Order: sequence, then C-alpha cells, then structure tokens
Amino acid sequence: MCGIICVLSRKAGRPTPTRDEVLVLLAEGSSILSRRDATKVADAARVLAAADTMLKGEPGVRALVGNRELVSGINSAVGEMLPMLSTIEADLEAADDAHAIEESAESIASVKDVLWSLRNDRLRTAREVEALAGLQAAPEALDGYLAIQQALSAIDRMEVRGRDSAGIGVVVWGHGLTADALPAGVSWAERCDDPLFVSR
Repeated sequence: MCGIICVLSRKAGRPTPTRDEVLVLLAEGSSILSRRDATKVADAARVLAAADTMLKGEPGVRALVGNRELVSGINSAVGEMLPMLSTIEADLEAADDAHAIEESAESIASVKDVLWSLRNDRLRTAREVEALAGLQAAPEALDGYLAIQQALSAIDRMEVRGRDSAGIGVVVWGHGLTADALPAGVSWAERCDDPLFVSR
C-alpha cells in the first residue's frame, strides 16, 4: 500500500491554556461523576470535552511540554474518574432499568472517549513532541515538531509494507538563517557533508 501524508499547519488562534484552567474543568467533571447520578453524566462529558479541546493542537502542546504538574494532574484525574464511571455503569446494571441504561449509554461512551483522548492523544502527543524537541525548545519550535509528530503518528497508523522506504520532508520558512548567520558552532561545510542534509 502506498500513501502520502501532508501536514499543513498555521498559527493557532487560541491562547495556551493554563494549568488551573485545565485542572478546574477536570475537577468539575470528577465532582459530577462522584455523585453516581447517571442523569448527570452528560454534564460531565461536556465539561471534560472542554478540557480536551483546550489541550488540542499547538496551544495544548505548549501547555503540556515540560509542565510535569499539569501532566500529573491530568493522569491523576483520569485515573480517579475511570472507576467512578465503572461504578455508575454497575449501578445502572444492578437497577436493571433498560430505559435508564439506554438513555445513559451515549453520555457514558462520550466520557470514556474523552478520558481516553486525554490520556492517549493529548498526553502522548506532548510526550512525543517533547522527546523530539527537548525541554528548551521555543514555542515556535514546538509547533514545528508537533507537525512532524503528527506525520510520524499518521505513518504509524498506516498499514505499510516496507517501512524502510518511508521518509519525511520538512519545509521551514521564516527561520532567519543565512550562510552568514548560522547557529554558533555550525558551518555550511559540516552540514553539506551530512548525507541526510541533502538540499541545504
């Protein structure tokens, strides 16, 4: 199977969320679920979806990379809410109320989806971007590495034969580098001798 993946990015119009903004929403969702009221699960889903949306894309990556307190808070909140959700499901099954189960099924699935997304999409993406960029990367560099991570993730999800033939091309503009203004300790001669750096 052949496939081409293209990631075109533009500057996000949303501000970077703060730790408190995200954790307050997660605490609210957790508080709703702790009541064990199946009729309120849809409210929790809306609140948690708002937190997930905050953490999408460049603003989310900027908020999460290097922010151990926020990452830990999200992991803890998700870990607390999953058993709460299981308890609500068990209560519904014990009540043997088919109508209540049917009414709550969609909102319970929505909460599960959001919790999975927080742990396996938002946190994973930030972790992989951090591994590529390092902790000292500027916000603009994080944005670029996010695009690279999105391409790598898409390649991972493709059913590809002969992955050794896969490659990534990255185009960067507005970097301000010229032959006369390279980073300290880097020369064009060294770069041009690198077989992976083929186009200058």
